[in-house]
Amino acid sequence: MWHKILIVVIKLFIKKLIYFKKQQKMKKSAIIILFIMATITVIQAQTPSNVQSEFEKKYPNSNAKWKTEFGNYNAYYTDEQKQQRMISYDKSGNIVSNSTMITGKEVPQNISSYYKNNYPTVTDYKVWKNDMNGNVSYYTVNGNDLYYFDTNGNYTRKRSMNDKMNSSPDQNPMNRQPVPQNMDQQAPSPNPDMNHPK
Repeated sequence: MWHKILIVVIKLFIKKLIYFKKQQKMKKSAIIILFIMATITVIQAQTPSNVQSEFEKKYPNSNAKWKTEFGNYNAYYTDEQKQQRMISYDKSGNIVSNSTMITGKEVPQNISSYYKNNYPTVTDYKVWKNDMNGNVSYYTVNGNDLYYFDTNGNYTRKRSMNDKMNSSPDQNPMNRQPVPQNMDQQAPSPNPDMNHPK
């Protein structure tokens, strides 16, 4: 008889222990969610109001997501034509660069040829056109790799998004090419120094 009582007590103890562990996991999840929300709010708050104001003047109701990189403030958004865009501003609210995801006939033939010749099975790469004060170049996002191309679409270099940056924040931001996130995957967006190809 005491065996049955002992078994019932052990079962109750195990149920309470499982219930307690579930409660702890829920608390941890809630804390993690609150931390993420607070981090997003802080990142948004770090973008100066004059920068946000300049962006809103030109692109009202765009619902941009902001990210600070190398002293620049990048606004990621989708425009009225459903094109993904990124505009990079300096701290004074001046545009440093303007990038647009391009498709189809907008993609230079040299980029398409590069992929066809070097990566014939890769078809899902994203092509971005970058304009830095009239200097146009291109880059592609393929998984965790970035491939850079000149104004004619000729390949110049490759860089992994996982690489650590070797440029210092005090370098001239005009020498860096901001790279928009792959908005579908929320990939990181490093700003490699274009003067030092790898």
